[in-house]
Amino acid sequence: MEERSRQVAGPGPASHATRGRLAGLAPEALLLYLVLSLIFFGRTLVGHLSDRYIGAGHDPGVFPFYLEWWRYALANHLNPFNLNVVWAPSGFNLAITTNVPLAAFALMPIEIWFGPLAAYNIATLLCPALAAWTAFLMCRRIANEYWPALAGGYIFGFSPYMLGRILGHLSLAMVFLLPVAVLLTLRWTDRELSNRRYAVLMSLVMIGQFLSSPEVLATASLFGGGAILLAYLLHFNRARLLRMLPPLGIAFAATVIAMSPYIYRLFGDGPIQQAARWTTIVSASPIELLIPTATNVFGHWKVAASLASGFDIWEAGDYIGVPLILMMWSFARGKARGGRTRYLTILFACTCLATLGPYLRMFDRALVPLPWWIATHLPILDLMLPARLAVYMFMVLAIVASIALGDSSVPRATRILAGLLIVLFLLPNCSAVFWTIANDAPEFFSGGGYKHYLEPGENVVILPYGLTGNSEVWQADARMYFRMAGGYTSVLPPAPKAFTQYPILASLYNLATLPDADEQLKAFLADKQVGAIVVADNGEHLWQAVPQAHPMTLGRVALTAGDRAAIAVLMSGLGVAPINVGGVRLYQVPLESLKPYAAIDPARLQERAAQIRMATLMTAARRYLKRGLDPAALNPLKAQGLGLLPPLWVNGPYVDERPPIWTTQNGLILGPSANGNVDVGVFGSHDALTHLAAQYGPLAVKVVTLPPDLHSANQVESTEWVLILQMSPAGLARAAPIAATTLAADSAPLVH
Repeated sequence: MEERSRQVAGPGPASHATRGRLAGLAPEALLLYLVLSLIFFGRTLVGHLSDRYIGAGHDPGVFPFYLEWWRYALANHLNPFNLNVVWAPSGFNLAITTNVPLAAFALMPIEIWFGPLAAYNIATLLCPALAAWTAFLMCRRIANEYWPALAGGYIFGFSPYMLGRILGHLSLAMVFLLPVAVLLTLRWTDRELSNRRYAVLMSLVMIGQFLSSPEVLATASLFGGGAILLAYLLHFNRARLLRMLPPLGIAFAATVIAMSPYIYRLFGDGPIQQAARWTTIVSASPIELLIPTATNVFGHWKVAASLASGFDIWEAGDYIGVPLILMMWSFARGKARGGRTRYLTILFACTCLATLGPYLRMFDRALVPLPWWIATHLPILDLMLPARLAVYMFMVLAIVASIALGDSSVPRATRILAGLLIVLFLLPNCSAVFWTIANDAPEFFSGGGYKHYLEPGENVVILPYGLTGNSEVWQADARMYFRMAGGYTSVLPPAPKAFTQYPILASLYNLATLPDADEQLKAFLADKQVGAIVVADNGEHLWQAVPQAHPMTLGRVALTAGDRAAIAVLMSGLGVAPINVGGVRLYQVPLESLKPYAAIDPARLQERAAQIRMATLMTAARRYLKRGLDPAALNPLKAQGLGLLPPLWVNGPYVDERPPIWTTQNGLILGPSANGNVDVGVFGSHDALTHLAAQYGPLAVKVVTLPPDLHSANQVESTEWVLILQMSPAGLARAAPIAATTLAADSAPLVH
């Protein structure tokens, strides 16, 4: 253990000139990182702290909402885990979302005085700076050098992992306590902390990390356990390592006890549901280690943009860059290859391999299974998204860089050049506007006009709906004045079951119609006691995938003519004229006249929508083939364009009219199959699709039933089952009478 202590401490005692810099908390380092964070990410926030915010797409908007919710819940003596201002009236279990209570408590004075967007911006700017600072303290402890440790802190705090997370995942960017855990462990190993003090301090770190992100604490526990096991296998002082387990066990137990109400709510509603393919999709590929994305200064280069990989801009954080890879290679093959070198090299390799996920992927194609495939079949581990393990890869790289850059056996000029190249290749995107977006709240919300038209606590529907818009930001800015029969809290799950059982929900996201659209909407509004519908259609409020951007990112666009037409169809049955005010159209819902619809069983709505959709698709496929048209060109959008499907069944932000046009659109499946046959299918509830399979299955060449998964870009549709029938021309002819009978029988109104 004494040998290991000497390795950790570095080449020798610090000189008198540097001893002061190698002690204490080094506030000047924190200040430097704070200045860098502001320069890189916050230049456009100067003077706009409350009307712009850091991020891209819909994800960052949930965090100002959470910051305001904690204040609102405490001020009104509410159970904070019963999130009742969204998905009202049923509400939502806050524990299963990334609700950052640590940031909410720490920044509550700022949130109260300056608003939720200001608090969110400050929290986001602090994340890279704090992570870099604590990583600096960790690296300084290990390398025993100031400037190399400063570079190590930068590598961790301003890593590509962090750049992606500050664009949308504040909870995953709150990782500054991870280096603190390593630092405490090193101090305990060197007998500077007693078992009791180590257990107490580690408990505080774990609780703080849990209140920042339970997911990060879970992955940190996995990484830490693996790091201890590796040290044991490499014959570090095994007796000392075993003596570490009791205080760590006490720290874990104390954390579980302290967080037990939170943990109970986290798992109280049963297992957390996640799409089976998330672990494969949200994982890295080897090319990501070399190719920067748009978050990096070189990511806009044409060759980099054409080769960039990753699921989306928020998860593509595994880029290391050539200089850092070469440094890692040189470190692993260096002359002074001792226990520490082997340990860090193996730890880096294992962590890097874990980020690749269950399969080796190249250009979004899964090639061969990898060790993480085993984790996808184990509880808890199957919920972890491999790409997010990159935070530990950069922690190891920060340590390695601080050691290598402090190696006095290498010429000083070489080390300086290497450090500059590493920093250069890791620089963030230099565009100030890349990192922030404007609060797009219409004047109806920003100017307080809602107070003149909505009652306090009134339940409303806002379009664009849920994650397709920014309604949660507008609600937070309004200090939770109104409730919403919708919202965006997380993609897991995207909506409570009390909402997903209504077919109209997917249409609100799609901005498309469905069979009996006005009747379906009335049943939904009556059940949720919605008093008003607000349509924000005067400006760019709709989040949509940016064309040809890879990894995928989102930009705001205005509603199209098709979107407006679909909304008009949905609202037509209400019998009320909209009020144009403050950049929105306000529909005041006549709830009294909708009372009969509240008694309708949602299962009836599901059955009716699935039956009419399938019958219409069967009829459309038969007519298409009878015209002698090419089956290979068939898709729902084309069928609608030919008048074979009702207008606006295919529409909205998830439909791209440029090739390739997918054969699955807005919960409808229509396209070519084998041997000149066509696939006809729909999304829906299990019971409704079982009935359809019994009706049409005997006439099909093949019947495929798929459980809920990522079968659609619409997250709500991904909670539904899928039925696909492979139909021959003869089968379609035999299905025609069934389809005709269905369409005739289901034309009656839902309420008489």
